[in-house]
Amino acid sequence: MEETVYARRLAARVFDLMLAGLLILVIEKLVDGFSMNLLLAFVLYNLAVAVCNGRSFGKYVFALRVRTRQNGFQGVFSLVLRELLLLLLLPIVFLNFLSISPLPLHDRISGTKVIRDET
Repeated sequence: MEETVYARRLAARVFDLMLAGLLILVIEKLVDGFSMNLLLAFVLYNLAVAVCNGRSFGKYVFALRVRTRQNGFQGVFSLVLRELLLLLLLPIVFLNFLSISPLPLHDRISGTKVIRDET
């Protein structure tokens, strides 16, 4: 995997995290008494994106797409599993960048990969 994909992946995640935070702020201002943890909002955002189309706004902005490694089809189960694994492995996910393997652990287990979108 080329190094620019890792940088794009990280940038897309940061973009999505900032978007989730912004959504919380807007909802908290509009709905009196509403409060939500940023991590919970990020989890819900990523699961909703996985179920709806498999491509977050961050991935769209940074021209990335998630596909299964076998046939390229983005199955909902694989995408949801990928997001859940990422969140469970979040404390050690930064070690994936130091790994010899070209795929992060959550992608290896879920059978997915992130590719650069050429469309």
